[in-house]
Amino acid sequence: MANGFNDYYEILEVHHKASSEIIKNAYRTLAKKYHPDTSGLSQAESTKKMALLNEAFDILSDAEKRAAYDRLWSVYHQISAEEPSA
Repeated sequence: MANGFNDYYEILEVHHKASSEIIKNAYRTLAKKYHPDTSGLSQAESTKKMALLNEAFDILSDAEKRAAYDRLWSVYHQISAEEPSA
């Protein structure tokens, strides 16, 4: 998350043009990796990571939510590209 914007594609480690099948597979892989019962992370860290994964998957797996998110994502990346590097 940068500047208060969650990049769901980055969270799920997929390209922004990924198919719904790729998104689903990425979610399942990462959910297994970060699940509180199986990850090597602390309970708090794995719970936080799972919450982000669930949020990202909820948005990107629903066509209407994804379309709305993609509009925001596009604007965010356009603005980010225009900001001078520090």
